[in-house]
Amino acid sequence: MHIPRAPALGLLLEQPQFGSYNTRVEDSNAEIRRRTASKVTEGAEDDGEASKAHDDSTTLKHKIDFERHRQLVDEFKRDCIYAAMRAEEGQNRM
Repeated sequence: MHIPRAPALGLLLEQPQFGSYNTRVEDSNAEIRRRTASKVTEGAEDDGEASKAHDDSTTLKHKIDFERHRQLVDEFKRDCIYAAMRAEEGQNRM
């Protein structure tokens, strides 16, 4: 009996994980907040107003979290992905 090593219809990424990335984002954001607070303190001492310079190294980043989109993701999987997989499975049955 021939048993394929991978599913004939491909693979479905059920739930992506971004734990390591999100940890780095939290650490980076904490460092940016620390530096920004330090600049505000220094700016207040110098001229009474903090510097408003902005660059990419001081931009806070957002963590990746698909849970807030869980309902939409589940609906898409049910209506599009699973339906297409069932249709193809029905056409290719031996």
